[in-house]
Formats: sequence, structure tokens, C-alpha cells
Amino acid sequence: MNDYITLYAPAKINLFLKVTGERPDGYHSLFTLFQKVTLFDHIIIRKAEKGIKLSCPQGTVPEDETNIAYQAASLFYKVTGLSPGVDIEIRKNIPVAAGLGGGSSDAACVLNGLQEVYGNPCDRDNLSSIGSKLGADVPFFLEPYTMAIGRGIGDQLEPIFSPPPLWFVLISPCFPVSTKWAYENLKLTTGENLFIFSPEHVINIKQFLHNDLEEVTASQYPVIHTMKKYLLSYGAEGALMTGSGPTVFGLFKEKEKARLAHERLGSNTDWAVHLVRSL
Repeated sequence: MNDYITLYAPAKINLFLKVTGERPDGYHSLFTLFQKVTLFDHIIIRKAEKGIKLSCPQGTVPEDETNIAYQAASLFYKVTGLSPGVDIEIRKNIPVAAGLGGGSSDAACVLNGLQEVYGNPCDRDNLSSIGSKLGADVPFFLEPYTMAIGRGIGDQLEPIFSPPPLWFVLISPCFPVSTKWAYENLKLTTGENLFIFSPEHVINIKQFLHNDLEEVTASQYPVIHTMKKYLLSYGAEGALMTGSGPTVFGLFKEKEKARLAHERLGSNTDWAVHLVRSL
């Protein structure tokens, strides 16, 4: 049993995202493809005498019970019946409210970390149940696989084998986008859904890049289109907004092309630009 551990919470991108309906509980039904990438928050978990304490040295996320990672710890102790006693430090590298799942990944990392610290008191079903209560992306981050189709609210997962490593250039402008706002402003169509994707199609993933939320966010922030044009002009095989945005990624099959695009974009813009690969 470890009293101190450091974990790495990866970002995700949505290689496609279709919104298939609205549910009575206020969530939307999705059909999406998640991919974890090599951009990480660092999570340090230390056992403590009592209570839950959360800190973020950069000050970019709340340090109280409004933080989803704090809520994850609180639910873990409630479900297991253990007495709360943990210090959590989050060192942020993933942009906040940017469509990259940073908060959900942090929450999942805290759950997995507490499992390790306390000797796995929760079975996987209970842990997944906690994750679903916290947010739609949390169950994906709880799992060891790096790519999965997500259905339901995104929590019904089908792991699939990743293709050979893909490279991505991520561009995040310096403003957040509310996921709740994006879904509230989405106009669902009632026409037949002709979007068909099977796991064997992943090798040709550039043909499936699509996000129903992109036009919602881009209508408010036209810079989304500008970022996509930059990425395509610098050699990306495809470009897409991830999640509810505003982060946009360019897909590259060659590291060198991705590196050059990252170099040019990083030197010519005020955006946060990251070079990552698929996990």
C-alpha cells in the first residue's frame, strides 16, 4: 500500500462526435470515437490525517468541492465507507474547458490513484458507476485502453485496437467553452443518421472526421475555422474541433510533417500549440 503516488492524466480528442438524440435526464446521446494523446496533467496523491485537500499550483482550476477531482475523492470515500484523508495536487498542462477532457481525466486519475493507495476497495463496476456520476468522459479515462467507441452519453464503451501511431497538432485559443452551452445551442435534426463506422475503419480515420458541435462553437467563435485552415495549409490530412471546443487538432501520419506544422504555428500565433501522438 503506497501513501504517496504520482500519476499522469492524459488528454483525449474526439476523432468523430455525432449527437444522436436528447435524453429525459438532460444529457444527449452520442456516438463518438475517443483517443487518448500524450498531453498530461500530473496528479500527486498523498494520504493525510483527515479530510480532502486539493491544490493546483497554477491556480487554473478550483481548489474546493466544485472541482470534479475533489468530487471524485468525495464519492470514493462515500462508496467505500473509508474515512477521508488525502491531499491531492494537480499540476495542469491540459488547457481548461478546451474539449480535451482534462477535468474528467483528473477525476479518473484520482479514483484510480485512491484505489491503489487503499488496496483496491472498489470493484470495477462500482468505480465505473462513480465515474458515470461525475461526467460522461470519466469512464473512458478510468480504463487502461487508449481508444474506444463511446455510445449512450459516452459511457458505453467499446475498446478498439489503435492504428499505427498518429501525430496531432493541437491548437487551443485562450478562451474556454462551456460544454453545457454548446449542447444547449445544438439544433438536433430528425433525419436518418447515415453515419456508419466500424472498428476496422479506424485505419482510414481521416475520412470520418466529423463533429456535430463544431458549427455551434464556430458560429460564436469563427477562429475555429481559421485554425483548421492553418492546420490544413501546413500539411494536416484532416482537421477537426474536439469535444465542444475550442481546441482544434490536425491529423498527421508522419511525425516530421507534424513537427514542422507545430514549429510554424508556435512561432507565428498567440495560441497554445501542442505536438502530441496517439497513446
